[in-house]
Amino acid sequence: TVSAASPGYGSVPGATDANALNQLFVAVLGRPASSKEILAWQAYLQQGFTLNDVTVKLMTSSQYRERIPTDTAYIQQVLQTLTGQPPSTADVQAWVPRLQSVGSAERVIQATLAQFRGTAVHAADGRG
Repeated sequence: TVSAASPGYGSVPGATDANALNQLFVAVLGRPASSKEILAWQAYLQQGFTLNDVTVKLMTSSQYRERIPTDTAYIQQVLQTLTGQPPSTADVQAWVPRLQSVGSAERVIQATLAQFRGTAVHAADGRG
C-alpha cells in the first residue's frame, strides 16, 4: 500500500514512475491505473507536481468519494492512506468537523498532508 509513510512516496517534483502511479491508484481508488491515466498523470508530474499532489487529486475525485459514503468513513480512509496506519478516534473526531466546516475535501487533505509532512513524508523521502 502506498502511503505517506511508504518509502518513495511523494514529495519529489517531477517524479514520473509509472509503478508508483499505479500503486497509488490501487491504494486510493482500489484499481490499477489505465495506460491513458498513467500518461496523463506523468504529464502532470512533469509540470513539477508531486505524488502528494496526485494523491490529493485522486482523494478528492468523485470516483474516490463515491466509494466512501460518510464524512467519518472518508476521513478515516484519508488518514489511513496518508499515514499508513489506522487513525485514532481523536484524529477522526478532529478532522470530520474540519471537512464539514471547510466544505472542501481538497483543503482538508492538503492540511492533513501538511500536518504529517514534518514526520512521515519527510522520513519517507530521506529529508526527515
